Amino acid sequence: MDDRLFSDPPAVIGHRGFGKNAEGRPQENTVASLHAAAEAGVDWIEFDVRRTSDDQLVVLHDPAADDGTLVVEHTAAQLAELGIITLENALATIPVTIGADIEVKPSAEDALVAPDDTTAALLCPYLARERGNRPLLVTSFDPTSLLQVREQVRDVPLGYITWLSFPFDMAVASAKHLGVQALMVHTASYDPPKLPGRRQPEDVIDIAHKAGLELGVWAPPPEELERYVAAGVDAITVDDVPASLDVLRDRSTS
Repeated sequence: MDDRLFSDPPAVIGHRGFGKNAEGRPQENTVASLHAAAEAGVDWIEFDVRRTSDDQLVVLHDPAADDGTLVVEHTAAQLAELGIITLENALATIPVTIGADIEVKPSAEDALVAPDDTTAALLCPYLARERGNRPLLVTSFDPTSLLQVREQVRDVPLGYITWLSFPFDMAVASAKHLGVQALMVHTASYDPPKLPGRRQPEDVIDIAHKAGLELGVWAPPPEELERYVAAGVDAITVDDVPASLDVLRDRSTS
């Protein structure tokens, strides 16, 4: 049985829905953006979750709304007045045939609460409910959030995200020994290393696949997609969803 996370690679993941904020696109991490990504035909939709003051989860990338309202200091109801949707809203919007890539955004205030009250812990009941109903992936820059999810909901796939320009060879080793299924790295990590003696990207990709990891990249422009497809990535997180899908569809039919 094929137990791959990303079947028929490269999978296309809509970044924050239909892509980061840009003119002509719906506001990121909103129902409109998630719906637009689903309608466009992506394989997965990535969105961000944060903890509120009343221990609910809402969908927002930054710690604060555009007006400076801190998510962790306000209730979900208060944030709804600013147009910030809940995790429940997001899951209700995304069809169950499309994968939900839920990125955990821990706040500094997670250090002040018990482990069972952190952002990652609050996500776990949703994962327990949704597993088996739809493709799921939990991603984070924070390895402790991933470990907490694994402890509570063991069969949900996990993806480790690394920072800009994080050395690719280090990232692969970290991901393997964290026990995650996917490693999601920025485009800069796929560039040839500046320090002599580090492994070249093509070597690291081969090692990662031999280690059983699936590789993702975020978030290349459409004109650079061919580079990552040729390199053998398993998933591509994109901002310009329509143009990226056009490039990949043209490639598959040529």
